[in-house]
Amino acid sequence: MRFKNVFLLLFCFFLSCKTYSPFKSYKEKKEALKLIQDEIKLANNNYKLLKKTDTILFEIANSLKVNYRKPLLERRIDSLLKNKYNKYEFIVILKLDRINTDFVFEFDREKKSKTYFEIKTYEEAEKFFRNIDSIISKQMGIRKSN
Repeated sequence: MRFKNVFLLLFCFFLSCKTYSPFKSYKEKKEALKLIQDEIKLANNNYKLLKKTDTILFEIANSLKVNYRKPLLERRIDSLLKNKYNKYEFIVILKLDRINTDFVFEFDREKKSKTYFEIKTYEEAEKFFRNIDSIISKQMGIRKSN
């Protein structure tokens, strides 16, 4: 009976060990940290704040790997550090920017500016969604059959 309890305790311990999800390994995480530190100039305290969250590090590293526009990425990181974006908004906006390079996405909380995309007719909407569909298909490697 005692052996089963020790075995159960060890099993729970191994399950609770720290994982590096979204990264596949600790080595991949270290490489991402080095890439971010080399490419983006941040103060040490800001770098430590970003270093705490693996998902943010993963998205920033992916953006740097696909030759993301560096001034835009630095502006996004600055906005995150100033709490203009929360963690989830930051991740979503980086993914959207990586998918579509034609225009820059911005969150408009005040809804005062007229810079948002406006669709007036059905044809414009159909063209827009066809473009989005083709971009997503290219990114994910999906082939369409007629």
